[in-house]
Amino acid sequence: YELQMDKLAGALGMDPVRLRQINAVREGASLHTGQVLDSPAPVAELLERLARMPLPPEDTTTPRDVRTLPGGLSNTSHGEGVVRGVGYSVII
Repeated sequence: YELQMDKLAGALGMDPVRLRQINAVREGASLHTGQVLDSPAPVAELLERLARMPLPPEDTTTPRDVRTLPGGLSNTSHGEGVVRGVGYSVII
């Protein structure tokens, strides 16, 4: 979904981080299910801190095979603890 956010920011002529800041989940926000979030991750604060940090130089010497990156294609989850239709997954 992050690539879609980058595409949307480009289409709107916005900074991709700013678009994420505007849409970040905050404490006290309510989902479309009516659930009020009382202790979400501090996404908005983290994005503000990250926006002030310079990006590292891009490594052009390493091949970009996603299978070798952390998390890869198959290492993100084996389904344990994943609940569909509950919590944050509902708002994605």
